[in-house]
Amino acid sequence: MVALGVAALIFFRGYIVAINDMMLDMVVNTLTVPIQVEREGASASLGVPPLALDLPESMGASLRAVPGIVGATPRVRFGAYLFNGDKSSLVVVQAVDPEHETKVAPRGPGAGHRDEVPEDAAASGLEGAAITSVDDDTIIVGGGVARSLGIKLGDTVSLMARTQKGSTDAIEGVVRGIHHAGDPELDKRLVVMSLRRAQKVLHMPDRVTSFGLAAGSRSEIAGAMVAVQKQIANSDPPTEARTWEQLAPYYRDVVTLQNDIMKIVMGVVFILVLAGIVNTMMMSVFERQREIGTLMALGFRRRTILLLFMVEAVGLGIISGLAGALLGLLIVSVTHYTGIPFTVPAIGTIYARPVLDVTYLAANVLLAMVTALAAGLYPAFRASRLQPVEALRAI
Repeated sequence: MVALGVAALIFFRGYIVAINDMMLDMVVNTLTVPIQVEREGASASLGVPPLALDLPESMGASLRAVPGIVGATPRVRFGAYLFNGDKSSLVVVQAVDPEHETKVAPRGPGAGHRDEVPEDAAASGLEGAAITSVDDDTIIVGGGVARSLGIKLGDTVSLMARTQKGSTDAIEGVVRGIHHAGDPELDKRLVVMSLRRAQKVLHMPDRVTSFGLAAGSRSEIAGAMVAVQKQIANSDPPTEARTWEQLAPYYRDVVTLQNDIMKIVMGVVFILVLAGIVNTMMMSVFERQREIGTLMALGFRRRTILLLFMVEAVGLGIISGLAGALLGLLIVSVTHYTGIPFTVPAIGTIYARPVLDVTYLAANVLLAMVTALAAGLYPAFRASRLQPVEALRAI
């Protein structure tokens, strides 16, 4: 029971870590960015911030020089009407520089170098071609947009938007890509185009609405965020930075919930293991009362009897804990190699690959030992309190 409990915890932990990594990889590298820099007050806007809250595109050079930042991509985000023949829809357009976008959001719809995306990662969801240059006439639409407007690859569509000065302008583009984000709401309204053509239609040359920043890894985001905040502290115009957790609080809460569920499962397994060991040790005491009486008659002290059963309980914990750790290691290794497939709507089949958490493995072996020690306390005390004469008469 102890061995299977430890093995189950190690595997379940590895599976949860794999699911969290896949989900955060999708969020951080596809749906949003690790860190976003924008004008002060932009985060308070509902939906798309006003184009008046813009930043100079040249700011990207100083952001790329911040310690811990490995990439900074300029973006323009705005609302527009997308026309395909006599059909139209209100969409949210994200204009990107594909070269910089690849370094920050490599699986996002605006990434230009798709060959750099690992095949086994959460699928990028792009059907067709990517935007290849900063002034490319390619337009990428979300899967929901394509369905609602009857758009097919190769169609020429028009975008009409209100410029920064308040007038209206329009531009045409060729739909060479359809993006399936796996987020139904995003698929219904997302359109991606090149940065220069967006700046042209909005009449805002060399201006952007935000910068997406990437750190070396997710564990380095917090440190990079501190450095970015120092860099922009005295910027003109006033600027603010937000991490992916602030940009996508729903996914942050899902990760927190999964970790909380893991703690509950660990508690349940702990109780089951504790009950199993207590039962085993109590049966051992009841079945060996005559042996205990004989040992006491031969001169064994009560503390020696107590120690004897405690050593047995700890030995049980050590052996079963190590056996469970080896079994858990084997299961995680096999499932990491084969992958655990499941289907994501609009993306297809992806594989979760459980990973071994060495710290967690060691903690579970230690937990098994402590649990066995705690579970053996009462049976050992019960054995040491037996009276030799009564124990010798036991059947």
